[in-house]
Amino acid sequence: FCIGRTSGLVYHNRNLDRETQDSYVLTLTISNNNSIVSEKTVEELGLSTILLPIAILDVNDNPPVFNYFTNKIGISENTPYGAEVFVVTTQDKDEFGNYDKVWYRLNAAGGPFVIDKET
Repeated sequence: FCIGRTSGLVYHNRNLDRETQDSYVLTLTISNNNSIVSEKTVEELGLSTILLPIAILDVNDNPPVFNYFTNKIGISENTPYGAEVFVVTTQDKDEFGNYDKVWYRLNAAGGPFVIDKET
């Protein structure tokens, strides 16, 4: 992060990734006499200091991934209707809102299988 020396505008100077680091705490020092902090303490130079916490908000920048998936599942032809055949599990690195929620669907329409889109 950087700050405009006379404007006080704080801005970021590199890419931010919430999944890598979700917050920062900046130490801001102000002065009215153009002092440069050196070996002297902040109090000796007549400066004021505050801490500025910054939370990085999440965006939907990570696709969900399958935890495990096999390309072939075998079931008996006399498996009862409605029986669970396979459980698909996924994860998404995004954390907030609906960003971490996944929905499932079968691409083959009208087959003998159904999938619960949310579970």
